[in-house]
Amino acid sequence: MIVVDHPKQWKLDIDNVVVMSSEDYTANKGNIASKKVRVFNLCNSYRYQSFGYYVSLLASARDQRAIPNVTTIRDLKDVNVIRSIADDFDEMIQKTLAKCVDDTLELNVFFGLYRLMQFCLKIWT
Repeated sequence: MIVVDHPKQWKLDIDNVVVMSSEDYTANKGNIASKKVRVFNLCNSYRYQSFGYYVSLLASARDQRAIPNVTTIRDLKDVNVIRSIADDFDEMIQKTLAKCVDDTLELNVFFGLYRLMQFCLKIWT
């Protein structure tokens, strides 16, 4: 299940995937609470007391696996955690880009997970 703020903007036709609004999910429309589903929370905001926050919180309470879960949402608000992650990424990026010989960089992003598929650095002289 994919939960978003405005499902009409999501024109997906994927087998066994339902796109639902955050309001419908939190209101338990279609008795979704009783179903075993994985919830991809793609709401615009995960701020405390926002629909995005409550989607992940309710998914956990309903024993449904939410991505991201509330722990992840809280961790991403911790400056020390962010600095640690940024340092790890910076080290990985510097090592990876040091090997570049071409003049382009291609970066593919999948649900917030960054993956360098082909990597090269444009050298500015």
